[in-house]
Amino acid sequence: MRASAIIRIIVWSLVALALTAVLVQGLTTGFSFGGIQVFGSFSYADSEQYLVGSNQIDMKEISEIEINWGAGDVQIIPYEGNEVIFREQASRVLLEEDMMRFCLRNGKLTIQFCAPKRGFRIFA
Repeated sequence: MRASAIIRIIVWSLVALALTAVLVQGLTTGFSFGGIQVFGSFSYADSEQYLVGSNQIDMKEISEIEINWGAGDVQIIPYEGNEVIFREQASRVLLEEDMMRFCLRNGKLTIQFCAPKRGFRIFA
């Protein structure tokens, strides 16, 4: 009986250690289950300089485009025009914090999929 109790203690200690490792990993990188973000963060430099929503910018002002998109499709469609037009479509009404952001700096147009976020949230 004594040997089986020791084995159980060792096994449950290993299980507790493994679960602690999963918890630490999730807290540092963000939990995501089936695409539903439960805890984590998303940030980018100079986020206060980004503007919110769809827009269009003269092509002459842009030499590079960077798109950081979290989920869904990104379509790049050429057309006969002088502007780069970007817009977001969603199946639901988006809160401002969930709307795309863009910034044009030194000829580089950067598009982010949402405002920076940190902390506990069920549906992000």
